Amino acid sequence: MTNGNRPPMSEEKKELLTRLSRADSLFYILISACTREPYVQCDEETYDDEVLLFFDEEAAKGKTKELAVQKIPTVPAKMTSRQMLLFFTSLFTMGVNAIRIHGTAGEDCIQVNEIVKKRDRKEMPDGSVWVENPQLHLTAVYFAQELRRPASEDRKAHLLELQEEMAADFKRGRFIFALQKEGKGTPMLKMKNGEKYQPIFTDILEFKKFCKDDAFRPVVVDANQLPKVLDKEAKGVVLNIQGVNLPLTVSRQQPSAAKNQTVKPTTLRSAVDLVNAAIAEASARESREANAALETANAAAERALAAHGAEGLSEAEPGEMPDDVFSSEPEE
Repeated sequence: MTNGNRPPMSEEKKELLTRLSRADSLFYILISACTREPYVQCDEETYDDEVLLFFDEEAAKGKTKELAVQKIPTVPAKMTSRQMLLFFTSLFTMGVNAIRIHGTAGEDCIQVNEIVKKRDRKEMPDGSVWVENPQLHLTAVYFAQELRRPASEDRKAHLLELQEEMAADFKRGRFIFALQKEGKGTPMLKMKNGEKYQPIFTDILEFKKFCKDDAFRPVVVDANQLPKVLDKEAKGVVLNIQGVNLPLTVSRQQPSAAKNQTVKPTTLRSAVDLVNAAIAEASARESREANAALETANAAAERALAAHGAEGLSEAEPGEMPDDVFSSEPEE
């Protein structure tokens, strides 16, 4: 049989498949310090949303240094062949469609579905509920990667576009809430300023990152039901706390207005201006203070977004880790 018009397999893909077949093979993935998830980039020509995969540790470290010059913080993470199937599968839920392979002979971009096949919903057992939000997850990753790095004049418009796109995706979403297996308690996250948020997850993989001790069970909630089911003490929700970690405020309108409730994107122009002011000061520091400067910029972004939040879905101190995680029992 012939391959017809199928293009020949690249050397990089051959090398990947060969390494995957060996139990002792090592791979290196770039993890974004802004999201704690694989760093994602959009190819300027093909518009593929791709992650970066390396066979050599030094090559991965070299790419990390190259991105650091652009003020994009990443770290290489080592993975074994046994871990790669779950990694490739997780890319579907992230909305990532391609892998940029940096092999020994060069680099090539291959589609994720050339390596693993996404499970068809028809194959799910009867009664199973399929929950994933790949477009929202992907937009949230791009948004967090941009927001938590120093701002620049030419990226302001892009940041605003991502914010609006994320708000639109969120309204169409279906999410996983966590409920205690024993009782009716829900996990609540207490921020440094005392405000409380309730975690929600885009898919079961993100839920399992949070629920490692198996103390909670997943419950599916549509986005338009959030104001009704959210704990009364919660100001909003935290999207994928172990990943992009984006706290989002949710407005609660009166029942008479609930039917026409809308979700409006936050206006970020004032926020970006404040971030730029912090970056201008930070950029004057010596290289030994670069990490502290980035933290200052991120803190400015958090304060700016909190100060300029709009009605409905908005950013509320993105990246701030909670002081405490506790369960809240609803009143009867």
